[in-house]
Amino acid sequence: MPLRLSVVLLLLGATTAFAQVTESINVRVVEVPVTVVGRDGNPVRDLRASDFQLFDNGKPRIITGFEAIDFASPAYTTPTVAPSTTPINPAARRNFMLLFDLSYSNPNALLRAKAAAREFVAHSMNRRDRVAVGTMDTNKGFRLVTAFTTDRKVILSAIDNPIEFMGTDPLQITATGAAPVPEPVMTGDPFSPSAHEAKMIQASEAQRVLVRRAAEFDDAYRRHQVDRELEILAMISRAMNTVYGRKEIILLSEGFDPKLVQGRRPMTKEGEEDQVAIERGEIWKVNTDQSFGNSESQRLLANFGEMCRRSDVTLHAIDIHGLRDQIVPGSNTPENNEALHLLASAGGGRVFQNTNDLNSAFERMLHQQEVTYVLAFRGATDDPGSFHKLTVKLPGGPGGASLSYRAGYYEAGSTNEAERVLATAEIMINDVPQPDIHVDALPSVFMGSGERAAVPVVVDVNGADLMRIKDDPILVADIFVYAFDANGGVADSLFQRLTIDTDKVGAKLNEGGVKYLGTLALAPGAYAIKTLVRLPEIGRNGFVRHDVVVPERNATIISPPLFFADASRWVLVKGSTHDPSGAYPFVVGDSTFVPSAAVRLQEGDRRRFVVFAPHAPADAVLDVKPAAAFVGRRGDAFIFDLHADGSKRTAIDAALRGSTATSSVTVETP
Repeated sequence: MPLRLSVVLLLLGATTAFAQVTESINVRVVEVPVTVVGRDGNPVRDLRASDFQLFDNGKPRIITGFEAIDFASPAYTTPTVAPSTTPINPAARRNFMLLFDLSYSNPNALLRAKAAAREFVAHSMNRRDRVAVGTMDTNKGFRLVTAFTTDRKVILSAIDNPIEFMGTDPLQITATGAAPVPEPVMTGDPFSPSAHEAKMIQASEAQRVLVRRAAEFDDAYRRHQVDRELEILAMISRAMNTVYGRKEIILLSEGFDPKLVQGRRPMTKEGEEDQVAIERGEIWKVNTDQSFGNSESQRLLANFGEMCRRSDVTLHAIDIHGLRDQIVPGSNTPENNEALHLLASAGGGRVFQNTNDLNSAFERMLHQQEVTYVLAFRGATDDPGSFHKLTVKLPGGPGGASLSYRAGYYEAGSTNEAERVLATAEIMINDVPQPDIHVDALPSVFMGSGERAAVPVVVDVNGADLMRIKDDPILVADIFVYAFDANGGVADSLFQRLTIDTDKVGAKLNEGGVKYLGTLALAPGAYAIKTLVRLPEIGRNGFVRHDVVVPERNATIISPPLFFADASRWVLVKGSTHDPSGAYPFVVGDSTFVPSAAVRLQEGDRRRFVVFAPHAPADAVLDVKPAAAFVGRRGDAFIFDLHADGSKRTAIDAALRGSTATSSVTVETP
């Protein structure tokens, strides 16, 4: 459990509070991912920057950066060639949001939707692709079940139970959710007319008038539901503006009644009745919304399409009804999926329909996106909030090729809650630099008695930065530490929320800052350990990444040089430990010490550090470069004094003589 520091800190627990935050995104370098598909439907490879032309609001821009990424190459398909812990250009990532439409999907169809989604994640996606899971309900709104993540385990858990799944991770990129709840299976045809409806068809003229009026009220209610869905889709598209790379919404739905938006087709029975009424002069019998469509719904549909273009989002719709035997063009029966075509057309995508096997369609879609070219240019910054339309041409490419690219970019903009969650996850997943708060982190590996190694992580948060940007004496700070494995999954994570009274600890913050210590538990393998410090109430962040290898249990290891910190200069926070022993790792003899996450040396400084070499022989020798005075050994701890002579250094290296065990720590010098 977290250490409670009375008065100074109130540790409020791991909660997902992102409300009341205002953030800005300053655009300087704009990156434009482009895919090029030839006439044969295959991606076009081997293009150069000189083959492209780029225009910003119609004005030509110089392409200052260019990168070609082939997701079908071994570098992205073979973990042993390039593990997914290595960074990738965020602009080239492929992002898929699996959006379950709970308003227009019956239980049988949801079962098909989940099966299709599992197949897509398990067999169609590249291991570098990211997936988010969401649900949409016209009564309850949009729910982000998971943010965009490469952690397949949490994705599949969310797909299995998108309605009830509740993760414990504040960034929603990994979690241990509740067990899937069995869903009822509906048998029979849910759309078959009831006996009551059959009787109404034979009603008298007076009864038909009453039925018609009731239907108009029912249509008004259902149209409100459709309008709500269009508003939700526009909000989701706007929120995804904070996500880097290619963005695809995959809507899993049976679709709403299209006449609520576009009106009846003239060849339907209702359309013929309206025509007769018009010819008789009985205009009051004609419902113009039903005949010609609702102008407000059409405006919302157009607004959704505009949000897709501005946020570089494409919406594909999957008709989860499965095989439809009676699709009648122009009809308004439940067998018609024309509403999905309306949404996909506005969102720039396509509809996958009339099939129970959707994997081949997804394979074709992904194949066309295998090669991505990232064009970079310097964007405008003089009109915050304005949208810039982008145009990309390919005068140097093959004839007949089609291009797909982001429609534009915003110079700056505020964010809503969904955007904040996605934007925070983006920092962690894509290693996005954060200049607001200087953060240092130092992970170490200690082989414990269990199957997993204890990996304590020391995090130093620059207190001067906190004091400079705070706007209230009470400062709320969130600390996230995640360990990503070679498959993009989250092997372990830590979260701590702090409430700091800067009036009481301002002196320590100005002199040092906040020092946090938490311990991960990791199996042998390569990991990217990422640390994010976030001030949720004012939208400021700090981020740092370290790559760590946890060796097999029988391997000889040594810790990095761990410099003794002056604890009196820091606000100390003891976080959670996932090491089963629960032991404090930094012990020399009978004394504990607090390590420095960052080492800064001035000329004339004398600093003591220790290197742990577990199970080293009694006569073992530890070599250190640059040379440091050996003080002595206590158990597994080799103690040294370093006298800084003013020379420039980038690292202090340690090696256990007679073995392959080495370690290093980066230092800063003026």
